[in-house]
Amino acid sequence: FDREIAERVRLNSDHALDGDLPAPMTGRVIKVSSEVGAIVEDGAVLVVLEAMKMEYQIRAPFSGVVDRLDCALGAQVAHGDLLARIRKVETQGGPLNAP
Repeated sequence: FDREIAERVRLNSDHALDGDLPAPMTGRVIKVSSEVGAIVEDGAVLVVLEAMKMEYQIRAPFSGVVDRLDCALGAQVAHGDLLARIRKVETQGGPLNAP
């Protein structure tokens, strides 16, 4: 089981590079920590899933803006369902929140 989850996480990290955050496993949404249009930092927790009494945090892969949030508190999601999408935002000084 742990190897299966690790493989799903690895595959999902490939999606995260383009900002899409799919569900790494079937589960229930137990927390939604953001909203569409919110500015988030790299690593911010956006959604928390519960599956088999384990919690899994869906985090922003980079700083940006929440473009989509396709889940609601208490919703059942399937492996691969799109939960959120983060969009990088460029400013005159470079990427959003750059020093």
